Amino acid sequence: MPGYLQNQARITQIKSVYTPNQVANYLSAIKFEPTTSEDDIVNARFTTSVENLERIMRNHLLTFPWENTMMHYAPDHKMDVSANGLYERFIHRAQGGSYCFGQNGLLLEILRGLGYRAYSGSARVNRNFQQPELVPAYGSLNHMVLFVQPGADGSETFFVDVGFGAYGLVRPIPLSDSQDDWVYGAFPGEAHRFTRTLPFHSSLDPASNPAQKKWNLEVGTAENGVLDLNNPWKRLYSFTEEEFTQNDYEDANIAVSQTAEVTLFTENVLAVKYALDTSGVNPESDLCRLILYGKEVRKNGQAGSEVLRTLEKEHERLDALKQLFGIEISQAGIGNIQGRRPALPV
Repeated sequence: MPGYLQNQARITQIKSVYTPNQVANYLSAIKFEPTTSEDDIVNARFTTSVENLERIMRNHLLTFPWENTMMHYAPDHKMDVSANGLYERFIHRAQGGSYCFGQNGLLLEILRGLGYRAYSGSARVNRNFQQPELVPAYGSLNHMVLFVQPGADGSETFFVDVGFGAYGLVRPIPLSDSQDDWVYGAFPGEAHRFTRTLPFHSSLDPASNPAQKKWNLEVGTAENGVLDLNNPWKRLYSFTEEEFTQNDYEDANIAVSQTAEVTLFTENVLAVKYALDTSGVNPESDLCRLILYGKEVRKNGQAGSEVLRTLEKEHERLDALKQLFGIEISQAGIGNIQGRRPALPV
C-alpha cells in the first residue's frame, strides 16, 4: 500500500543549491540512462518517477563508496559535508565518497535539482542491531535520512538512504508499516521493512501521547541462503518525520568525526562499495558489498561472506582503497594517519 507522512502531508518543491549543469554532471558520473542534458533539467523534462528514483539510488551506490577515510588520512582529519565540498570530492575530482551526511546530503540536492520534492531527517542508530534479542541501544541523532515525494503533486512518500553502508537500503521504500510493504535489499537473501513502536525510554505516558511512535527501519537476512520473513528482523535505526537542516548535520558531523571518544569511526578506516554480484542468482541485477573493516576486505553477497584481501601495511590498505573502492589517497596520507588508532605499520 502507499506510504505517507502524518496526515498525508505534502512536501513543497525546494530549489537545489546545485546548478542544472552540476546536476547533469552528477547523472553523467553515475551513468544514468537515458542520458539527461542540462537543457532537459532546465526545461523540467526529467520524469520524477519512483522508477527513476530507484535507478538513481542504484547507480549512486554502484558509483560512490561509503567511507570515512578523510577522518584519518586528511591533514586536518575533517570530513567536509558542505554542498561545494561534496560536489568537488564526488563529481569534479572523483576522489571517493563520504558517510551519511555526505552521501545523503549530495543526493538530497540532486533530487531537488531534478524536480523531486524532498527533505531530510535524522535517525538514531541501534548499537545492538546485530543482536535482535537485545533491547535496542540507540545513539544520538547522527544519521541523515531522506523523505521523497515523486511527481509534481500528491503526498505519496518514499524513504531513501544511500548513506548507511553495510545492510543499507538499495531502493526506495514506501513510508508504510504495512507487513506487505517490505522491499528486497542488495540481493535475494536480504529485505527491509518499517515498523512503528513507542520509545521504551520515553518519560511521556504513551496512552495520552500516541504521536510518540517512532519509525524503525529493519533488515531481514537469509539463513542458509533462504529469506524467511518470519525470522527475527534486525532493527537498524529509529527516526521521526521531523525535518532537519544543514546546520544540524554540520554539528552532527563534527560530533562524529572530531570526537575523542572511542567509536566505530574513530577506531577504524571504513569503506563500503556496492558492485554487481556476477556470481549471484541474478548476475545482471544482484548486488554485493565490498567492505573494508579492520585488516580485511570482505565481499558480502547472496553466497555469504568471503575475505578478498588481508591488510598488514598502510600501502596495502591504500592500494585496496584505490583498486576496490575507487578512493584516491596520496602518500602523504600515510604520515597523516600515524599516531591515530586505526594506523597500520608503514
